[in-house]
Amino acid sequence: METKERKGFVQESFEDRLRNDRVPMLSIRSLRLAIGITIDELRTRIFEMTGHQYGRGTISAVELGHRGASVELLGHLERAYGLEAGSLETAYPPKRQKAAAPGVGKQEAGAA
Repeated sequence: METKERKGFVQESFEDRLRNDRVPMLSIRSLRLAIGITIDELRTRIFEMTGHQYGRGTISAVELGHRGASVELLGHLERAYGLEAGSLETAYPPKRQKAAAPGVGKQEAGAA
């Protein structure tokens, strides 16, 4: 196995990772930049394919690791990038959407 030492880290070659059935990790930001689209173009793709609209800040925060991605967002990103379902994984447990408590988000009758 070919390794390189760098500042105390041992780094395997890409070929060794493939041989060991480990897929190299790539950030969703790196993926977006590699295919040459902007956040706004990604947002448009997601909307056109799923009907769901995400804010620019949401996508940016997920890409930069400031917030986690929901299972739903991961699925929408897979569709927008043309990946198979389940292709994107996180280094943390993805957030699941919680059901709102009864009455939460509903406007009270007569409230302005």
